[in-house]
Amino acid sequence: MKTTRFEKTGLLAVNPQAFLELFMEEPPKRDVRQAGSFPVIEIMGPLVHHACGMFDSYDEIHDRFAKACAAPGDVVILKVDSPGGEVHGCFDTARELRAIAAAAGKRIVAYVDGQACSAAYALACAADEIVVPPTGITGSIGVIDSRIDVTAQDAAFGLKFTFITSGERKADGNPHTAVSDAELASRQSAVDAIAGIFFELVAERRGVAAEAIESLQARCLIGAESVKAGLANRVQSFDEMLAALAARPSTEDTQMSKYSEARAALEEAAKGDDEEAKRAKRALAAMDDDGEPDGDEKNAEGEESDDDKKKKDEEAARAAAAASSALSAQAPTQDLTEIQEELRASFLATRPDLTKDQLAAVAGLPLKQLRAVVNAIPKPAKPVHTPAPAPTRADGQDGNGEGPRLPADAKAALDVRMGLKAVASIGVEKTPHKLTLGVPVVVAGKVG
Repeated sequence: MKTTRFEKTGLLAVNPQAFLELFMEEPPKRDVRQAGSFPVIEIMGPLVHHACGMFDSYDEIHDRFAKACAAPGDVVILKVDSPGGEVHGCFDTARELRAIAAAAGKRIVAYVDGQACSAAYALACAADEIVVPPTGITGSIGVIDSRIDVTAQDAAFGLKFTFITSGERKADGNPHTAVSDAELASRQSAVDAIAGIFFELVAERRGVAAEAIESLQARCLIGAESVKAGLANRVQSFDEMLAALAARPSTEDTQMSKYSEARAALEEAAKGDDEEAKRAKRALAAMDDDGEPDGDEKNAEGEESDDDKKKKDEEAARAAAAASSALSAQAPTQDLTEIQEELRASFLATRPDLTKDQLAAVAGLPLKQLRAVVNAIPKPAKPVHTPAPAPTRADGQDGNGEGPRLPADAKAALDVRMGLKAVASIGVEKTPHKLTLGVPVVVAGKVG
């Protein structure tokens, strides 16, 4: 069986041991799998930016994850066994996975099914929690670059390469040029800058100081060491993790329960005619709003006028303030945040046409601005249904399209020649002006 080695060059976020590993030429089909009631995204082997057929890619992982988030349930599992891979596309994909999950109201759980190192750990950081088995490996958080210098070998073979360039640094990185101090300093600066972005990503998602991540010096940690360093949440086998997830109450049910409690509090506050009751009523109206302008708010071209938009935004702001005031005594700040996220998710669910770039662009906007921006994005035109043309019949066909197309006498003669009819005898054919002898008389039935 043919095999291939991961031999990518350039800026990488990968465990250096990956260069010693061999991988099958034809990897298994990558798709969303199922473990119990939970969709599972498997991330295995070295990672590259774009789909190449050999190794898993950030583009494919993104698409599989979006597909899993469209399925029922409130948890998506990332099952990771990868040494890492290319830097380009890695950090953006980690943030995109987080944004997709937030928009879909999903919780992400990452399981280290062997190793989640370097770029693979960056993807795992998109998860709300990371679970590692006793022998699972995390870490190698850093960036690596390589530079080959074969000038000594060229000299041994009597070869000399001359480069004509438009700048003195244009040939940097070419193996047939000697490594200069300036080139090394430039490469080290790039590695340090990208590593700093990596440290900040991990610190943001794991709640560990970036300096603490940097102090690991790209070390790999095993099992409980990962938990102690803050790189994982707990040590469990995959089956134990599934059982624990199945035993937990649904996040969706919990959020809906809190949403219902908050709504009940608003409905109670809306009873009466005082100013507080009016604010509560406006808050309820804002919660029920589907984000579409009413018919009397559109201009002659069917679009909402600027004045109506401004008025609606101001009303939404007042309603949001009223909701916050009415709920402040009923629920803690965390509950308010979850309610706002529920409202955001419900509103975005009305626009399945939005692209991932558009969703990422509005991810951090407050609810009021989110509504205004999304409503300004035109919806795609509905496809026009064109009915299929009615079937036609050729001349001589009956209603079922099975009738004869030849005149009766011509068809009878053809049937005789094809052996479908038998000739019983020779007869005489008479017409008013002609007598024909020797005319075959055909009888029904197949010959033979």
